[in-house]
This record gives sequence, C-alpha cells and structure tokens, in this order.
Amino acid sequence: MIQPVSGLTRPVRASAQRRTTHALVVDEIRGMILGGDLKPGDRLRIDELASALSVSPMPVREALHQLAAEGTATLDPFKGFSIAELSAKEALDLYSTRAALETLATRIAVPLLDEGVLSTLRETLDRQARACRDGDASEFIHWDLTFHRELYSASDRPLLTRQILGLINSSVRYSRANLPLPGSMEAALAAHRTILEACERRDAALAAKVTRQHTDQAAERVIRLLEARGAVEEHAAPKAGRTARHP
Repeated sequence: MIQPVSGLTRPVRASAQRRTTHALVVDEIRGMILGGDLKPGDRLRIDELASALSVSPMPVREALHQLAAEGTATLDPFKGFSIAELSAKEALDLYSTRAALETLATRIAVPLLDEGVLSTLRETLDRQARACRDGDASEFIHWDLTFHRELYSASDRPLLTRQILGLINSSVRYSRANLPLPGSMEAALAAHRTILEACERRDAALAAKVTRQHTDQAAERVIRLLEARGAVEEHAAPKAGRTARHP
C-alpha cells in the first residue's frame, strides 16, 4: 500500500507550484516509479493515490489516463489502472525512436546554445555527479532527464522537443530498470560530460554522435536485462508445469 504523505512526496519547486494539480500528480507518480515505490505490474488505485498525495480523486484519474495514453500505465476495464510491464520489444521501439529524434535535436540545438543554457547544463551535470557518488538512482534520473530537457529545448523546435520529452516520459520505467545496473550511472555521466564538452566547443556533430551512442547503449543494457529475465521465466515455466502434472 502507498503510504499517506503530507502534501507531495518530494519538495515542490516554486515553478511547480504554478502548475496544475493534474500535472503535479503525473510528476509524483513518475517519481514513485523512479524511486521504486511503484513497480511494473503494480495496481494504481485512485482513492489510495489521492489519499497519499492529499488531492481529490479527479486529478488522479486524469493523471492515470495521461499515463495510460503515453504507455506508462495500462487500463483494464475490470481491474483498473496498473503500471505497464516492461518488454524488450517496447524498449527497442522507444529507444530507437528516441535516438533518431534526440540526435536531430542535439544537432540543431548546439549552434543555438547561449551561456545561460550552458551554465544550466553544467549545474545539472554537477548535481548528477553528486547523485552518482551517493548512489541515488532516483535523483540521478531526475537530473539526467533535466540535462536532456534543457539541451533539446534549446533547439527552438517545440514540436520536436515535445515528441522527445513524451518518449522520455514513456521510458521512465526502463530508466529505473537500467540505472541500478553496475556501471550504468557512471556510463551515463561520462556521456553527458562528453556531450557538454562538445556543446561548449560548438561541435554539433560530436554532440549528436555521442547522444546517439548514449541512447543506444542504454537500450542495449535494458534489452539484455529484459531478455535475460524472459529466458529465466521461460526456463522456469515448463518446470512448474511438469510439477503440476506430476505431483
């Protein structure tokens, strides 16, 4: 059961206070996924979430419909909402599409970067490095997403940026599965450092190349993990069946 909290489960930034309750609930549920409080397959009960987040059921219902539309949650007409399960096929689809669009956005953004954006990227990278040292996967993912959002938003292509951010939001479950793997946070941090260095030199080609490699490598780690899990489950299932037939 989700434990009740006083207000929201994480400190709300000043800018976030101006956003709608619905948007805040969406962010909180994503935060619960990143923090490991909600896992693939977990049921999402509207009344329980509303109580935990100290909001009415209506914004929770709206948030769950949004999460279902983006693929983070599923809606069964009989069982209700739940966190979507992970699959290697979906991971390949998500990450390969992300790689193509993020590479394009990076290539466009780099020549347009001003010192304000570069300063934000540096600060974000510092916070990400701190989370890596602390082994805090949830905080690391937060700053990882912030780094990407700031970079792609600088492309001044709102449609492209919205498409990418939607895909990144749909990838949250996979980010949670990926980063606890040994060396994953360190690899992501190293890639971000290289991307930032390329941005500072206005080397759009290098920044785009490393962005694609970074996304492709994350996909490979996730898919290997899911395929290994699937192999274990397939290997175990016949044994369970034989046991049931031959007590």
